[in-house]
Amino acid sequence: MAERYEKALEATMRASEIDAGLHGVNSVILASDLSLLAMIHEKSGHFAEAETYYSRSLDMRRKTLGDRHPETARTMYQMGCFYKNFCRHDQSEPCFRGVYATLAKNDRDDSEIYLDVLKQLTETSITNGNLTELEKFLKESLEAHIRILGLDRERVILTLPVFPSVRFQWS
Repeated sequence: MAERYEKALEATMRASEIDAGLHGVNSVILASDLSLLAMIHEKSGHFAEAETYYSRSLDMRRKTLGDRHPETARTMYQMGCFYKNFCRHDQSEPCFRGVYATLAKNDRDDSEIYLDVLKQLTETSITNGNLTELEKFLKESLEAHIRILGLDRERVILTLPVFPSVRFQWS
């Protein structure tokens, strides 16, 4: 398995060098290469390198596409998931909030990420004890699951990550 990651890493590094030469060092294409390098490093257990590549990709996307572009949001989401996997919630929460703000300005229904970001922000609200935000994200999550997935209200309520007392109030 490690050999496959090494081969993927080598090929992606070569591609990113070519893309940098063709498109410049601040291009959308190179930002995609950097995200791919981050994922490869993450999967192969090189977490410091993965974080560096995620950060470089996000910076590049912000420079080339702006903070509120869907591709910038996707990289921010990947970075938020990376931080969450290491219980670095102080770093994952701003990423998820940035994605949420971006998706609020775009067509949410086309984004699979939207449902997960709502879940992440709901869990963060529970952890922080912020009941006002908890209610906001729960309601939005319920409505989104019904609208996007076409599920019935009772089935969605059972899947939401909340305390039984809150679930009871929504039934």
